Amino acid sequence: VLNIDTVLASVLQSFVPSIRNSSTNCVPCGGAVRANAASDTTVQRGMAGGYVGHNMGGTIHGFDTSLWFAEDGTSKAYNGPMSLCKAERIRSVYGHEYAGGYTGLMEPADTAKVGGLKVLGGLISVNNILGALGVIYPVQTNTAVYGPLAGLDVETWNSWVQYVGKYGGYGYELAKAGTVTSQEELETKLADYIYGYNVVAGRGQFDSQLYGGDAGGYVGCMNSGTLTNCMAYDAKQISAMHSAGGFAGQMKTGGAVELGTVNILGLKLNAGQLLNIAQLFVPAVRNSSVQGYKSGLTVQATGLPEKHCGYSGGYVGSAYGAQIQLDGEEKLPTTDQWSSTDKYAAPVASCNATNLRRVTGRIAVGGYVGLASAGSVAGVNTNASNGLLQGILDHLISAPDYLVKVLQATATTIHAATVSAADNTWGFVVDGAYKDGDAVKYAAYAGGFAGSLEASAVGEKDSDAKRIQVQNLRSVDGGKYAGGFFGLADVAGVAQVSGKDPNGSKAKLLSGLIKLGNTSVLDAFRTYIYDSKVTGVQSGLTVQAHSGSQEATQSETRYTGCAGGFGGG
Repeated sequence: VLNIDTVLASVLQSFVPSIRNSSTNCVPCGGAVRANAASDTTVQRGMAGGYVGHNMGGTIHGFDTSLWFAEDGTSKAYNGPMSLCKAERIRSVYGHEYAGGYTGLMEPADTAKVGGLKVLGGLISVNNILGALGVIYPVQTNTAVYGPLAGLDVETWNSWVQYVGKYGGYGYELAKAGTVTSQEELETKLADYIYGYNVVAGRGQFDSQLYGGDAGGYVGCMNSGTLTNCMAYDAKQISAMHSAGGFAGQMKTGGAVELGTVNILGLKLNAGQLLNIAQLFVPAVRNSSVQGYKSGLTVQATGLPEKHCGYSGGYVGSAYGAQIQLDGEEKLPTTDQWSSTDKYAAPVASCNATNLRRVTGRIAVGGYVGLASAGSVAGVNTNASNGLLQGILDHLISAPDYLVKVLQATATTIHAATVSAADNTWGFVVDGAYKDGDAVKYAAYAGGFAGSLEASAVGEKDSDAKRIQVQNLRSVDGGKYAGGFFGLADVAGVAQVSGKDPNGSKAKLLSGLIKLGNTSVLDAFRTYIYDSKVTGVQSGLTVQAHSGSQEATQSETRYTGCAGGFGGG
């Protein structure tokens, strides 16, 4: 008897690209990757990464021992070489729309655009949809990107000096150091050279019809997916219009509405199945950190706040529904596989941003995250509240208990994270100041850890392990709200999220729930901060909010221009 579910999973896997135990290595002075073209309304372009520009549902696994499958369907043990999947000696990555030190854009396979999958329509059912969606979900494990001069051996160095470097061009000063006879001599010669890599998303003009303008030291835009033991080493400068982050530019909840020719939401799934699908498509990161280069990482977002651009964070610029270090300690590589060196720290059970120098932006700026919010409120700031998640909200507005669970599952949650400076004496700064003509303006929200928190949870309840830390913070400068840990922690966005009421009419989510007599959903939109700590530099931490105002509504008067050692407002 043929098992249809097994056939479906097997066929889907044959469509999914998979890379294992494979690396790319550049010349000693560093390689450059560029994707110059802009996207238009029909074709997606301009995605660049040190390892992969666009990961659409693919899997990348280092230290992988999975079975290999032959063409006849039989499997055999893998006995070949195992290694980290690394991009070594990257100097520069430029993508017009998305740029990442390792991956430009990662997202689930958009199966509606993959013609071959249309033949699977008859196999997809209510019972196997979750397993099918899991196959098209992007996964990267045991990966890393390094800057110039990393991982050099004597043979590679001498060959480059003799046949390339001595003839001038970029790296000529390095080549003048000459050939070497031992690894120790090589490391001594290179000890005084400090190089890092730059990542730039080139889009300079906001376009409401196109998405783009995100850059990260590891990934430009993470539209769902799972990252485990993924490291970004030697990041020097990250720059983008919309969202810039030391590790990720933007992280958001996403998913395909169609699988082949089957409309997922047309399968008449029950509330529990819809919840499982929503949980599947939140971006999850564990044991993955960014380590700036020796002189300190700079992150900058240059977009205009009136266009909802300018989010910047030492780890992630903007996060909608991100799940950061909820678990993963048991997934750490062994010391035989990946051990720390004097220069490069191995992954730990935390997602850290280390060796920071400066984080700048124009709307929300944080030492760790610029904006942290829920995937279900993404539409408030990005016009992205549509597709699969929006459809799930529409279906569940009449089932408040499950709706609350979906909202909780898609809230940004950060359980373990450390932010620290490259120079412990000088520290690092969170700077919301920018020039607009001759005027100096400030990002509305700035904080040593987060610029703006809404519908988010930072730290773990009932924990005393101090797994959320900001170390050696020098200064925070913001506009309306500035704080040593967060600028603003609010429930903003709850009244804006849309859904369809039981009659199919478009309605604001909050008013719809109130009509149904259920307001417990409000708890899912609150911000929670547990067991978190901020430490300034020895000479003292300064926090300033430069833009004071008085804003009145029918029910309250809110004063801005608020600053605090821990929170702004």
